[in-house]
Amino acid sequence: MTQVYKPGDRIFDRIEVLEYIGDGGVGQVYRTRLGADEYAVKVLDPDLVSPDADAKALRETLLRNVPVDTILVRVRGVRSDGKRMHIIEPFVQGKNLRDLIVAQKDSGRKFDPAQVFGFIDRLLSFMTTLPSAAVHGALKPENIHIADDNPQISSGSRVRVTDVNIHRILSFSKYASVQLERDEAYAYLAPEFVSVGGNVDRHADIYSIAVLAYELATGSVPGKDPKPLSEAGFDGPEALDEVIAQALSPDPAHRPNTMREFRRLLRAAYPDAAQATGVSSMQLSAVDVFTGEEEDQVQVDVTDLDELDVFGEEPPPPSTYEEPPAAAKPSFEDDETIPGRNLSDVERELDAALAGEAAEAASATEDITAGEETVFGTKEDLFGGEEPEPAPEPEPEPEPEIEPEPEPEPEPELEIEPEP
Repeated sequence: MTQVYKPGDRIFDRIEVLEYIGDGGVGQVYRTRLGADEYAVKVLDPDLVSPDADAKALRETLLRNVPVDTILVRVRGVRSDGKRMHIIEPFVQGKNLRDLIVAQKDSGRKFDPAQVFGFIDRLLSFMTTLPSAAVHGALKPENIHIADDNPQISSGSRVRVTDVNIHRILSFSKYASVQLERDEAYAYLAPEFVSVGGNVDRHADIYSIAVLAYELATGSVPGKDPKPLSEAGFDGPEALDEVIAQALSPDPAHRPNTMREFRRLLRAAYPDAAQATGVSSMQLSAVDVFTGEEEDQVQVDVTDLDELDVFGEEPPPPSTYEEPPAAAKPSFEDDETIPGRNLSDVERELDAALAGEAAEAASATEDITAGEETVFGTKEDLFGGEEPEPAPEPEPEPEPEIEPEPEPEPEPELEIEPEP
């Protein structure tokens, strides 16, 4: 697809194009400005997503099970210009992991093993705070961003994840074909992705994170029959071989069952990397990185991540989900000491948060319209203002009254004359 916009153009007469970022596989990505804020606009390939598709339905699909106030970046609008479908979402400053991997390869160096698994531990710590229904399904370095001024692979990286649910608005075969053309991207798709029609669960995300750990640690993605980490150039504990091999299992049932379990196994195999994380919280400025304005740093625990709304609006209401979160898992024993708090404290907070979400989901209203507002947040669409109110459901037609059939009259009895 040839480049659609150039710097200075205006998309829908209101969004200024600042920079062409590149081709993301399913379409082109542009850095843009709307008012005082910057956004990424993705122009989808019309061969993959029809410009005549229902934009509102696409938006709802992209926002399905994506909670607010997490590392997952939520879309802010979907619209077609009659030729191509456009998606708008907050622009994440910094670099994605693919940029950092390529730069490291070009330098002829490898990432530090403790930094690699400190970063993986940090990513998993955020993933454990998500409800079970929040599945990305297609994680890869291109959609995992480090939103820091000096982006680095480390246990202190500020992580953002984009392209959530993007594969759900394409046919799974088209999406898999696009990824196949990009060898490294295809390696991140879980083996069951095609066999289940793209309808994957958290086991697929665990597989993708294991591929990420393998590539960061060795410089290459695992093949069909991957070598153990220790035989692929990784200078770290051999105990990780078994954990990564388990997470890379072709059978989802043989992988760790949850992000928390995967994180626990990695910490047990590489305690030095887990120790490098230091705390179970992340640093967030009082004004989010998307605005570029810095204030005093505030400490925010990952179990209660509540970053300020990047658009200067009231935050959307809390999300509900299509299915209730998995039941809270029991805490595991401490394997490190954190000043002021230990892992059991963190695990109890996580379990309490999950239990609270489950209770909230169970008591949610059955009103469909109210449910949409809760799941998808504010109705404001950056492409076109407020969405139209959904049409009222037609009243059911009254059932016709059926008159009872008259009972048949009894036949007269035959009179039999007596014989003479």
